[in-house]
Amino acid sequence: DRNIYTVKLPNDLMDNYFVDIAGVVRNEKNEFIESKISWGIISEDEYFYKLRSNEFNGKFSLFLPAGKHYIYKVEKENYIPFSGSIDLRNTTKTKKINLDIVLLSKSFNLDGSVSLVDKFLFDYNEAEIKEDAKPGLSNIVYALKIMDKSIDWKLNISGHTDSIGSKQYNLVLSEKRAKAVYDFLIANGFNPGRFKIEALGESNPVAENKTEEGRAKNRRVVLKIVE
Repeated sequence: DRNIYTVKLPNDLMDNYFVDIAGVVRNEKNEFIESKISWGIISEDEYFYKLRSNEFNGKFSLFLPAGKHYIYKVEKENYIPFSGSIDLRNTTKTKKINLDIVLLSKSFNLDGSVSLVDKFLFDYNEAEIKEDAKPGLSNIVYALKIMDKSIDWKLNISGHTDSIGSKQYNLVLSEKRAKAVYDFLIANGFNPGRFKIEALGESNPVAENKTEEGRAKNRRVVLKIVE
């Protein structure tokens, strides 16, 4: 169910190891979206390949040869564009990289809420943000810095879990995960006074905890603009 694309590459790249790049593009409401994704080499002036994420599941996939530092740009009409990079210059073996990209609508500052699903942010039972999730969080940083120029804002960061485990354990885990997102934002230069951390554990589900699909929806960190 992934879109597979072939890329015509310069001759000097053909003998390198290849890296499988697989990703998902979502919006701030956790909806999968179609978008245009352009890829290039960071030392060059133009993008050598363009593809689109799937409109139904948000997925995209391509193979890139190791040995180069790549840049990518994700665009969709009425959304804030996002750029990131992947450094494969020291890659000496075939591997896979997963990207979770969150595109924020231009009305983000009016909508005021972003739900981040834990499976994209953290490994199971962990509270350290995965490297794969940082591009999506960087896009949120970008949007908040745009808002910094126009409005006064504060952000509530609330952690949520499913109902597996004790209530006290889930409360602590939800706080650690909300704190991890807080630390990421602070590291990007924001005033700590703009943020409030809230640990809600399993107390505010958005879906039934009887199924894995429902539990996955409940494991989340929610960012909400408050007055």
